[in-house]
Amino acid sequence: MANLLYPHKSGEIFDLQGDWSVPYIVGDDGEYIRGFNLYLQERCTGRVLPSGETFTVAAERPSSNTIHAIGHRLLNFTSWLYCTSAHPTEGLLNWADVQEWHVDELYREAMVLGFWTEEYFWTGQKQPLNYNSTIGPRIKEVLSCYRWMAAEGLIDQKRPYTPFGPRQRAAASARASLKAVISSALQNHPLEKKFSRRSDPGDWSPLSSKELKALLKCLKLKPIKFAFILYFMTGMRLSELIDNMLLPGTMYERSTAEQRKARFPEGPYLLKYDNSDYRMVGVIPSTELVFAKDPPRLLSYRVLGKNKKIRKVWVLSSFWKKLWKYRLIAEGGAGSQSKLLLNTEGQAITQRVVEYHIAMARKAAEALLGHPIPVTPHVLRHTFACYFLEANIASAATKAGLDPHNLTRKQIEDFGADVIPVLQELLGHVYIEHTVRYLRQLANGKLGLQYLKVFAAAIEEALDDDV
Repeated sequence: MANLLYPHKSGEIFDLQGDWSVPYIVGDDGEYIRGFNLYLQERCTGRVLPSGETFTVAAERPSSNTIHAIGHRLLNFTSWLYCTSAHPTEGLLNWADVQEWHVDELYREAMVLGFWTEEYFWTGQKQPLNYNSTIGPRIKEVLSCYRWMAAEGLIDQKRPYTPFGPRQRAAASARASLKAVISSALQNHPLEKKFSRRSDPGDWSPLSSKELKALLKCLKLKPIKFAFILYFMTGMRLSELIDNMLLPGTMYERSTAEQRKARFPEGPYLLKYDNSDYRMVGVIPSTELVFAKDPPRLLSYRVLGKNKKIRKVWVLSSFWKKLWKYRLIAEGGAGSQSKLLLNTEGQAITQRVVEYHIAMARKAAEALLGHPIPVTPHVLRHTFACYFLEANIASAATKAGLDPHNLTRKQIEDFGADVIPVLQELLGHVYIEHTVRYLRQLANGKLGLQYLKVFAAAIEEALDDDV
């Protein structure tokens, strides 16, 4: 594999031109890739800005993250050059001998088909890379590098032409060669969906009822208090909560970001509560429903979440009444503002404001209770998930004539299995694996405490008075 290195002032690098913050590439055989490194010096110091077929001086020097990204794009291509399995008919490719079709056909195809990934070489499972975020930027950077090197006379501008037939045979050989790199056992392994494994929530426990009440007591502003309760009651992400609390009967214009997510109309339009109309996603139940003579205990509305997913969330009708009274009475009428929760200046509260007030309330609640409270807005989402699971498991156990406080792991998992798909939908998880972790944590926490108590009793008995 090729390496991306950062120079040390004590060392001597050819063509360095005095800039020590720009990385350089060394090939698999230790070769200093001179053409690439000269391009990196120009590109990463702002002296070259690719723009189609021409190059201009950048307005400013790229950030360190951008420099690192540029270096890794060329590094990845350098590693491909040294991998003869990726181009068996071409053999070991020297950077100066590369033709454009090597980049635009062989290299691109390896990434599009999912061969050119670390996961493929480890597991045999092809994982096509994202074109916009990975493949496109790599191809563009490599081709820009070669066009710059040609313009500077570092490589021969008259590249030899390779006919269509040999190019197709080279591509077929590359596919067959890369397949042969992996053992037959891995090749026959069933392909699983790509799953980005998340870590467990951590060492925190779900907030206790006492901690929740202390935090609420320390939240002084009513709209922040309402946001806190909604967060815990629905399990929505904070961004979802802020963006999906719209008042029916008001005119509203969707932001550009919202219009990109879904097919919302351009320009202002009248909002109404309608769960069958996509344009009304995020609009809360109307006063007619909330203040009806016998409203249902729970009223739902739809929200737009991550990955353009629309789902229903449910809120107590009694709480909807409090929210509407807050806007209609405490705030002196709904006015023209379409967002439900407003700050003291009558503007919609932001995500950052909610995070700030919860952080301030945490400090005050910790002083009140005398112990740390591991709370962030997202912890309320985790707490919702655990409370939801625990309540439903306890209810199912009671119906089955069992003591909810003395369930086996299998009983917890069996009772929770029916609840998990519902919780997955409420949380807006794409993969059920992300939801199952709450059931696993709940089972481990409850049983772990029981086992630790038994273990503690055994220790006390064994050590007796020597403790």
